[in-house]
Amino acid sequence: MRQSIRVLTNSRGLRLKRMVLMRFGMLASFLLSLWRQFTPPHSDGTTKRLQFDNVIYLSQFIFIMRECIRPCIDLPSPQLTMLYAFTIASFVLNTIYVEACTGSSLILASVAMDLLWLVGFATYVLVIENVEPPHIFATISIHKDCAYPCRSTADYLCIRVPFTLSASWLGAKTIASLSIALTIIGVSLDMYIYISCFSALLMANIIALLWQGDLVFASVGAWTFVWLEIKSAQEKILVVENSDEFAAICAIQAMATLGLSVLVSVTTVLLVVRYCVKFVASI
Repeated sequence: MRQSIRVLTNSRGLRLKRMVLMRFGMLASFLLSLWRQFTPPHSDGTTKRLQFDNVIYLSQFIFIMRECIRPCIDLPSPQLTMLYAFTIASFVLNTIYVEACTGSSLILASVAMDLLWLVGFATYVLVIENVEPPHIFATISIHKDCAYPCRSTADYLCIRVPFTLSASWLGAKTIASLSIALTIIGVSLDMYIYISCFSALLMANIIALLWQGDLVFASVGAWTFVWLEIKSAQEKILVVENSDEFAAICAIQAMATLGLSVLVSVTTVLLVVRYCVKFVASI
């Protein structure tokens, strides 16, 4: 009996030590990624193009600080270990991505971004299956309610929101990175390439809305379309004398406007339909 208790105590001690080490690894990899992102000469390139990264880093900082000070006790240990491992991997891949962009190794940057997206998507799936969303999300979602281990508002704000923001933004960045990589290897970006990229981005946001009712995910997608529309309007003025470039930028602006309109319309329809159904059921 005493031996069993001793073995159990040792096992818990090893698990606790492992979790502490993983939290330290998250903090260290986060600081490294942050340093590479915002110190010269890196800050002269990527941060000017991707200001939304600041929001992502802030949300991830909140998650890490919360886990270091007051770790989540409701998430099962295997899932929490996976979450920590995915977080560390994402920071390492992001550091590689920034270094590759700085060194003009755009193919390597594209590969790193693709892997980063896969890790980000896996993390997103992990948190949405374990952290309960607000009631309004469940109202517009077709995903059946399940027994979420984490049901507190703090868990939602500090765990689910950061990785939702990151996953949605990574989707947009990955599509942009793939487009650049195709250009580097000599593939002409014809109109069907642009249409495919915008369709993939739009479908990802619509699926998140239908599957989880994830308004946070969709809001990042809407912001991306707005940013593309504004950016296209600015670039269009500079290439007005080049008919080919002008036509391409006009097409991008039109697709961004269409994507934003569809996304807002789908969200509005889901909200109206769900609340109408709820109202009729209550009569």
